[in-house]
Amino acid sequence: MLAELRRQSVSCVVDFGLFVGGEAQFTGSVNLLPEDLAWFAERGLGLCISAYPTSDEDKA
Repeated sequence: MLAELRRQSVSCVVDFGLFVGGEAQFTGSVNLLPEDLAWFAERGLGLCISAYPTSDEDKA
């Protein structure tokens, strides 16, 4: 299916969303091994890592 989408010039991207900044939702780093990146590349998939800020200010 991915090969057919690429033939049709469809952009395929996997987006990992991470919550950062809050004590309960803290992400210090993201580690992708070369074989992980190769897996995405072999399938013609782009990779995006998005960070979403969080806050503990609403704690009562």
